[in-house]
Amino acid sequence: MGPRLLWMSYGPAAMFVVITTLLLLLPILRYVRVGWKYKSEDILTSIHDKGKQEYLERFQKVGPLSVEDARTAFLKLYHKRFGRRHFIGPIFLITVITIIGASLSVESFGHFGANFWKPGIELNVTALSALAGAYMWVVSDFISRARRMDFSPADVMWGSLRLFVSAPMGLSLGSILDSHVIAFVAFGLGAFPLETIQLALRQLSYKKLDLELGPTEQSELLQLNGVDRQLAERLSHEDITTIVQLSYCDPIQITMR
Repeated sequence: MGPRLLWMSYGPAAMFVVITTLLLLLPILRYVRVGWKYKSEDILTSIHDKGKQEYLERFQKVGPLSVEDARTAFLKLYHKRFGRRHFIGPIFLITVITIIGASLSVESFGHFGANFWKPGIELNVTALSALAGAYMWVVSDFISRARRMDFSPADVMWGSLRLFVSAPMGLSLGSILDSHVIAFVAFGLGAFPLETIQLALRQLSYKKLDLELGPTEQSELLQLNGVDRQLAERLSHEDITTIVQLSYCDPIQITMR
């Protein structure tokens, strides 16, 4: 097979896979390369050396330390728990999932003529719609997080899960929805956050099973001034859901996390 024929067969499809993968990865890589540095500097410089010394002695039971030793120990603690290396595994995982999803989408388009998988595997319109919606939401979420410097390895893992379950979720809709609207609903559902999808699926399952859905419990943290629903959800992801937990938590650790 000559270079021209090889390009005509696989070139456009390979470009689609590469562009799709880069579009998702660039916000993560930008944060790891630039945003993480600024974020760590904000945290490390916002606490004066005396505060670091008191924190290590009171919460970490380390000391007594000199001011210089406390500064060094605090820096090591931060890098140990929140260093860049924790992004390696999640980035590798979401890269693999994105490449697989993009290559399956290319094969399902049909007109590219590429066949990456032997034998060929195709996704129907519903699965493709759900995958496209999930991809749009994940990329948008990653760009937003990189912009406001609010990124963690767990966020990348959530994005991986969001992409991984999108196609099966779209396929499952085919058994309960009208074929005329199924692609649109699959795309729209794919573009929702994972928590919203979980709530919607629970409500739909309760309705199909003819069960009564109990009242949704509201976060106790919303009673505090300055705590909105978004902040309460971020704290709940760190296993803090009550005022008592917040009052007794490690303040430096929760700031870092």
